[in-house]
Amino acid sequence: MANFFDVTKEASSTDSFLPAQTLDLDALAAIPTVVEKVNIDGVGRTKDVVLQRECQRIFAAATFEELVLSIDHTIREFQRLGLFSAVGALIDVGRGGPQQHNYEVSFFVKEPSRILGSLQTTVSGSGDTGLNVAVEMPNTFGAGQRIRVEEGFGTKTKSHFSLSFTQPIQLSPLQHITGALFRRNFVLDASGLFNIDHGVSVDLHTQLSPWIRHRLGWEGAWRFVNSASPLTPYDVRQYTGHTLKSAVINEVARDTRDHPMLPESGTLVRGSCEVAGVGGDVRHVKPEARLEVNVPLVAGISVQGTFGWGYVAPVTARPVNIADRYFLGGLNFRGFAHNHVGPHSGNYALGGNMYWTSGAHVYAPLPFGDPYHPFLRHIRLHGFFNTGNVGSVGGSQHHHWRTLFSDFPASVGGGIAVALGKFARLEINWARVLRANDSEIQAGRLSFGLGVNYS
Repeated sequence: MANFFDVTKEASSTDSFLPAQTLDLDALAAIPTVVEKVNIDGVGRTKDVVLQRECQRIFAAATFEELVLSIDHTIREFQRLGLFSAVGALIDVGRGGPQQHNYEVSFFVKEPSRILGSLQTTVSGSGDTGLNVAVEMPNTFGAGQRIRVEEGFGTKTKSHFSLSFTQPIQLSPLQHITGALFRRNFVLDASGLFNIDHGVSVDLHTQLSPWIRHRLGWEGAWRFVNSASPLTPYDVRQYTGHTLKSAVINEVARDTRDHPMLPESGTLVRGSCEVAGVGGDVRHVKPEARLEVNVPLVAGISVQGTFGWGYVAPVTARPVNIADRYFLGGLNFRGFAHNHVGPHSGNYALGGNMYWTSGAHVYAPLPFGDPYHPFLRHIRLHGFFNTGNVGSVGGSQHHHWRTLFSDFPASVGGGIAVALGKFARLEINWARVLRANDSEIQAGRLSFGLGVNYS
């Protein structure tokens, strides 16, 4: 089998090609095939070793069907690595003619600009919306690396800045490592606090299968929490000041849903654990889990069940810092104001070191139009029932964990859910709170929600 590989910036001379001939693909599918040569036209800064590695599967194709599939796979790998902004492919007969079943493969590629700029809106898991300005250098050193500088402003995250560098591992688009420097300035509005973080992070991302992804990371941050108002009570202000956090995070997720924001079928199982205390003065273990099951019924109607749980176990006698606690309310507990479920000091939320949520949902298409129209597919009628609780457990002054499951708030309602692409969802809901504690702040019957995480 030939293994000649040619990379050039110019198109190959047409004199080397035989006249075009019509091929019977069905007849050729199982016939032994030999690839004589691979040409890649339009390469600039991409390294030859990267291209040769990605094209090896083409030379290994034993039949014409395998050759077509390997070319398609190679194109997708080129794009996933970010090597090219456009890729085209041509299969031509080799010098021996079609009777010898020898072929040449030519790729026609266009590399992305060295510097790209973007202006985009973002939505975080807490419902924080913002405007981001970013500058990227794709395929920076010719092997799929990426440098990104980002500056943003938001409703809760007043400002943030990050400088990140991403490097594929062993030239694989399924595994990469990212290092970042960041600064975040955001408010904990439900608690009357603001937080300023400066830090560095390193993350290893691995796609274990089409549905399973794994993340192993470390983050070190210098955090400053302060009161946003002189009226903030002492129960909240006691957590103000400087902390140094160093944490290792391990996360595994299996996601078979057909859509991340408005799924009709599939499941999501996600588990994570954060261990803080590898340096710094913040020490805790923080496991968390989420389960979501979606079942289609008839006529575009589907049902969904969700459950989430998390616990922050302090390693020392010091209470868990308010910046590391859990809060509920909003999309993760409809009917209540954002982050206002659970313990309070006056109107200020204290959060807790343990939470759980569950939800039962029914989604249905709009009563008019084609429910699978590309636009209407992302709009659904939505009925829900939410339960859950958050609080501090352990210690003499806290509740026993059983109280979180015996005396918990609940809400029911319905509305319209709109998927904003695959990155966020908007909800307009009418909700009625069935059970609540006196200190918890309700959102009113009609509410709006925007975010990434929901239950």
